[in-house]
Amino acid sequence: MKSISAPAVAALAFLLFTAGGAFSAEESASPRSLPAPQLPAATVKGGAASAPAASDGQAVGQVSKPGDASGGLAALEKAAAKGDMKALFELGILYYDGKAVPQSFEKSRDYFEKAARAGYANAQYNLGVLYEQGEGVAKDLAMAAAWYEKAARQGHRDAQYNLGSMCRTGEGVPRDPKKAAEWYGKAAEQGDAEAMHGLGLMYEKGEGVPQDPPRAAAMYEKAAALGDAKSQCSLGILYAKGDGVPQDYRRAADLLKRASEQGVVSADQWLGHLFENGLGVPRDLESAKTHYAKACLKGNHAACDGHERLEAAPAGGQAGKK
Repeated sequence: MKSISAPAVAALAFLLFTAGGAFSAEESASPRSLPAPQLPAATVKGGAASAPAASDGQAVGQVSKPGDASGGLAALEKAAAKGDMKALFELGILYYDGKAVPQSFEKSRDYFEKAARAGYANAQYNLGVLYEQGEGVAKDLAMAAAWYEKAARQGHRDAQYNLGSMCRTGEGVPRDPKKAAEWYGKAAEQGDAEAMHGLGLMYEKGEGVPQDPPRAAAMYEKAAALGDAKSQCSLGILYAKGDGVPQDYRRAADLLKRASEQGVVSADQWLGHLFENGLGVPRDLESAKTHYAKACLKGNHAACDGHERLEAAPAGGQAGKK
């Protein structure tokens, strides 16, 4: 799933820099490595690009003087006390990250909740993340889904993706593949590559939408062009099978190599198959064994079978299956 959103990075970095804070905008913008919940096709990701209600780039309040860190915090707290949603949200980010203040998920939750109840979409999304991860509050997937939905209905892309994933699996909400496809679609329209991949899977399998391999391929193609490794793998497999696209082993091999370089397990399984049989690449049993081994070590049973088959074949034998 996608993680805490920090769209106010520019304003917050300016505020703390002028107040003597010791961190950069780049550090603040980095997504946290939160524990991934058990939802398929989900990746921890955050960032300003996903936030429709980002800060306008102006620091909240006035910094009393350079080098006075307490002045910057005081300005935020003063604005927050007056109900300023951006100040509440930015204080939530500060306490979540533990920068310039001691880390406190509980205080972070309090600030996010105040901004969320006032209708601030980014805070609604972040509050959903806290409920999903059980940070600063008891883990509650139903509450997470409820806050995601509030943010999603305001156009928050990451919330749309996370809600789609929950609808797909039935985590926190009744399982509803049709709604999952709808939310993935909304996020995909805003350029979310993971949502494109999720929607592609649903079209490929006929899950919540009519089965449509060509449309699945089109979704994968868009996401693959954005660098999404899972989509590169899925599209490569379609080209290898000739499913929804004309069969093209060379194109398949190119896509699968790109996905393999980014650690997608299935890509190595399929590359093993292509190298073993000389499909789109020169036949190379050593390369086949290497790719099978990589996937096998990560739990891919089909790759383990392929590796065992090649290891058992006599030298110069005709291992391979098409």
